[in-house]
Amino acid sequence: MDDEVLYPLVCLQFIPHYILTHIIVTAYRRSFFSPHYLYVLEDDDNIEGDATSALNTHYEYDTSTFHGKTIDDIICLFRERVTGKKVAMNVFYIADDQTIRDHSLLLVQVQPKEKVKSFLSVRLACEFVNLMARSISYHEGSIQDIQNEVDDDGVYRGGRKDPYTYCGIRTLYLDKQDALE
Repeated sequence: MDDEVLYPLVCLQFIPHYILTHIIVTAYRRSFFSPHYLYVLEDDDNIEGDATSALNTHYEYDTSTFHGKTIDDIICLFRERVTGKKVAMNVFYIADDQTIRDHSLLLVQVQPKEKVKSFLSVRLACEFVNLMARSISYHEGSIQDIQNEVDDDGVYRGGRKDPYTYCGIRTLYLDKQDALE
């Protein structure tokens, strides 16, 4: 895979633009010196041809071809229409109803067709989404490792042993110290 591959973010329902903007800005701020790997996929036409970093796009839409679809629908679409040269086909993000509540995204890793389960997933706080998909793609980590480090609410925020420090604009998050007080 090329270093410039982008990781799609697919909205399975309407996500307000200010939430998507918050997630992307926070993700890029957390990985300040790294390339911008996120790509908000708005429709299923010319997926790789229209691919550009999420920070370079303005997305404010009420409907999407993906609203109401399932993760398996997205996997089938990617297998049919994505080569993996410009847009990753086996690792992507999902924005759903929980995204609206806590600004987290679901990281999905597609499993080979011979596996019984078609995908593995883990929910990430927005600070970790820019680099985590790339890490999984390059086998620097595994979703199972991340799943073992999620907080009590099922969201990965840096691991149970590491203190969580939120680097974005305060909204729904507290760092662990504030939550204990």
